[in-house]
Amino acid sequence: MVATEIMKRVDPYAVAIALFTEMHRRHAFMRSGHHFVAFKALVDSYVTTKEANAESQLDYAALRNLLGMASMMSGKDDEAEQEFLRAANADPNIGYAWINLGLLYIAEKRFDEALAMIKNARDARAVKTAPFLLANALTVRGLALWGKHDLQGAADSFLLAARVYPQTFFGYYYWAKLMESVGDVDAATLLTERANVNIFNFEVYPESVLLYFGVRTDKDFSLSHLNLNAVRNVAEVAAQQ
Repeated sequence: MVATEIMKRVDPYAVAIALFTEMHRRHAFMRSGHHFVAFKALVDSYVTTKEANAESQLDYAALRNLLGMASMMSGKDDEAEQEFLRAANADPNIGYAWINLGLLYIAEKRFDEALAMIKNARDARAVKTAPFLLANALTVRGLALWGKHDLQGAADSFLLAARVYPQTFFGYYYWAKLMESVGDVDAATLLTERANVNIFNFEVYPESVLLYFGVRTDKDFSLSHLNLNAVRNVAEVAAQQ
């Protein structure tokens, strides 16, 4: 308890993201609105304290992005959109807030808006300098193009994601799903094999919502809860959806 109180003063963002990660692991957001209310109150207290504003100890944009992800997990998409916009507007170079907003728009079939968000993301300094985030942005771009029935554009975007970050899981996973959807079994099998290898090796950013949701490309591009810590291969990922 004492250690937690000290961490709240020294690095409250670390406390917030640790709590978020633990709640995701237990699927608490999906089960109880009480958890979300408590988490939101915690984040709001961090970003509104006089100490935070005066000392600049907090990353306002990062905390708002985190609250956006928590809102998505609680099914509060309107609140999630507002939090991601707050994060992105506060720091356009944060990058992953634009990516998260793009994925939210895909789930709402707002594919053109999703593409606009990914353009913003690719212009962000944080994305340009982090291959993993750039691959995430390109993967979400591929999903948006797929939703618009531009299958070649989607495949090209997934390919580019794999090129900029060969350890990507998501790029290979959705690329395999795309090939499967058009009946190219051989290509789908090869891409799935690479995704299976990468599922144990890819770098994770806990601020990226792509880690917590899967896109149901075989249905309506809605999102389903995803826990990569509980899977060992692509088949188990698909089973969660």
